Amino acid sequence: MWRKDLADTINATNEQLGIAVRWEHRSFKEQGIDKEPTIHIGAAANALERKGIQTERGNINREIIKNNMLLEQAKEILMLAKQELHSAQYDKIKNVAVSVKNEVMEMIAKVRERKGRLDLPIVSGKRLRRISDSIIGNKARLNGGRRKFNVNFIVKTSVFLYN
Repeated sequence: MWRKDLADTINATNEQLGIAVRWEHRSFKEQGIDKEPTIHIGAAANALERKGIQTERGNINREIIKNNMLLEQAKEILMLAKQELHSAQYDKIKNVAVSVKNEVMEMIAKVRERKGRLDLPIVSGKRLRRISDSIIGNKARLNGGRRKFNVNFIVKTSVFLYN
């Protein structure tokens, strides 16, 4: 394929000369670039364009360049909109989690007021065991096969885990 050979020759020469510019023989579509390529102007039209005289082909390229810029701006706006949507969804989920946490804390406080203390059994799951052993540590004391915790410590631990 002559285009690939030409691109390879140009790239090898540029590399020898220390020029960092690389040529690509594939189309934008083959490269996965979502933009319209400009058209070849030609020597005569190019000479007129350099003198400041607008040509039909030059006008076509200017229109293509303008459309490509609009496409890039639209992509940026879409990306920002997606980020805002994800942020709003995160905030909503966080607010629900905080609300649920507050409800649980209120229930714990009500049980504590009624009984004077709160007995919480530890489930024998790996994750809960690891959390209880590393975070709670010496705050738990054994009592009849169950661990009993200080409610204030549970509140502090919950705030640490959920914030």
